[in-house]
Amino acid sequence: MKVRVLRGLIQHTALVWALIGGRLSAASTGLVFPCLSCSLVSGGCSGCFLRFLQGLASFVAGPVSFLSQEALGYLKSLLLLAVLVIPLGRWWCGWLCPFGLAQDWFRALGAIVWSRPRKLPARAVRILSALRYLLLIIILVVPALVDQGLIHPDFFFAYCRFCPAGTVLTMLAGQGGRLSLNAASTVSGVMSGLSLAMTGTVLGLTLSISRPWCNVCPMPLLFRAFRWNGLIGMRREPELCSRCGKCQKVCPVDGALDLEKNRFKGCLVCGRCLDNCPVPGCLKLTAGGLAISESHSQGTSVAG
Repeated sequence: MKVRVLRGLIQHTALVWALIGGRLSAASTGLVFPCLSCSLVSGGCSGCFLRFLQGLASFVAGPVSFLSQEALGYLKSLLLLAVLVIPLGRWWCGWLCPFGLAQDWFRALGAIVWSRPRKLPARAVRILSALRYLLLIIILVVPALVDQGLIHPDFFFAYCRFCPAGTVLTMLAGQGGRLSLNAASTVSGVMSGLSLAMTGTVLGLTLSISRPWCNVCPMPLLFRAFRWNGLIGMRREPELCSRCGKCQKVCPVDGALDLEKNRFKGCLVCGRCLDNCPVPGCLKLTAGGLAISESHSQGTSVAG
């Protein structure tokens, strides 16, 4: 089985779980996975880690009782992140993130119009990557300011109010509330308008550019904070590489594979390079440093 086929099966299974997991099992609600499911989806397996971080920022800013049930709940979620997410790293982004899959769908639609995907200029990638830090500041600082009464209460969960993933996933779940302006207050109206503008821009870009939001999403900063690339990753054997460039052409994250420094910076471990590499054994999918699949001239398959 080719890597892309296995990945597609896992991606679509994860999407179904994200949208209806809460209805299938009451025990699934409350689990915190990074970007695995938007908490705004009614009946879904709620638990976006970025939303959790906003609540944690507010909790830390207020009078803190580390022995309270609330504190124990935050500790449980952090431990879950450490056990399930940090070891896997950006494999989560490439294989489980439902908004990543939605971007892949729109890119496939765009391929009907544009035969080849367009690449973002290197400068644009750097600018978009810098925006991650601004979004992380919004996530960590704004809820604390709301808790202290320094800004309007409607700014709480500000990131969730304009995150394009929330708009797309609620639409996929048949909930159209995010498609209209929220007139509850001036702040809510502005935030909902920003959400619609961002969603339209991201989806429009996705028609010609692979996964533009992955260049902006702040989740990779959290992985980077732990200085951990994960147990699952990619490896290249420099002495076998013919430098044909096919791996870089199919990569959904521009510049993920640096041939000169032999590193996969920002790699989503999607396996596209593995399936397209014409040199046997040049590229390898690894788990804990051990190769579990590798490129070969007749098409890459996953062992087992």
